[in-house]
Amino acid sequence: MTRKFIVTGGMLIAVMLSVVGAASAQATEVPPKQAQVERATLTEGTITAFLEGTSTFPFTAELGEVIAFSLNSSAFDPYLEIHNADGEVIVGDDDSGPSTNSLLVFTAPENGDYSVLVRPFSEGATGEFSLSMIKTIPAVSPNEPVTVELSGTTPVARTLTTADDAYSITLSGDEAFDAALLLYDSDGFIAQQTESYQVQTLQLPKTMVEADQHYYLVIVPYEGQDVSLTLEVTPAHFVTLTADPQPIEFLADQYEDATIINVTEGERYLLTVSADFPVSVSVTVDGYEINTYASLSLSEAEGGSLIFTAGATGTTFVRINNNSYTEDGSLIIYLSIRPME
Repeated sequence: MTRKFIVTGGMLIAVMLSVVGAASAQATEVPPKQAQVERATLTEGTITAFLEGTSTFPFTAELGEVIAFSLNSSAFDPYLEIHNADGEVIVGDDDSGPSTNSLLVFTAPENGDYSVLVRPFSEGATGEFSLSMIKTIPAVSPNEPVTVELSGTTPVARTLTTADDAYSITLSGDEAFDAALLLYDSDGFIAQQTESYQVQTLQLPKTMVEADQHYYLVIVPYEGQDVSLTLEVTPAHFVTLTADPQPIEFLADQYEDATIINVTEGERYLLTVSADFPVSVSVTVDGYEINTYASLSLSEAEGGSLIFTAGATGTTFVRINNNSYTEDGSLIIYLSIRPME
């Protein structure tokens, strides 16, 4: 689970009170405070160091500058914080990277001095870690594949300026690789993410975005990865389900997709899934916007249905997970939705 917090104003203050009763005649031993080590100024690239207590790395940034940070360790569960010049916590992250590693995209709120604080999530843990800072984030354009080189645990980042309202994003290579692929919005929040082991194609689930905004793609290799991959961004669209069955096609190595439904508060709906042969898929009404959640799982079946009541009027996603095996990896299923009489 990702633990992330943002402090937009004021100071984060911790106060510890120790009260000793008058009848107490013996002093209580106070454990020593963990050492805080200030390191050299952080620059773009990756550094490796040993952690005992906490470590801080100063850096400078300009107003609006976007910087990606990645913190990795196999010795302890790392936690990363960004502080301003007054020592206030601006943003922190625990597990957004692969496994229990930290990853965040930071936009500087003003010109000035900042620092990265590296600490273990569990107090007292020690060990070696690597910290990466990415200040150069080139653009990637739809329908223009680019080559990215992964090495060690150093992430690669690209900027996507959106023109359409949805995109399909694919990372592929000639040999199997292990990596995580994340899409951050302009506020530094994760819009979509996926990770996999020993695959030749890693596809981010089709994602709806806001037009005319900057999004940031971050690719994080797992330790020991040295591989050349192709990153491709393709404009996409979401099928809107109706009473007529709509075909949803899964390509080879594609395991997730999504469609859109429009519903009215209080109405009951029948969502139907069908295929031309037995399939294993799960279908979920992911209805945060309509205050509704419902799911259906098929295991080697040619179809099924679920009934749900819309908690609010609006538009939401139906997400599909494909767990089927086919000879060439492709699959077509059919989805439809209609109000119950």
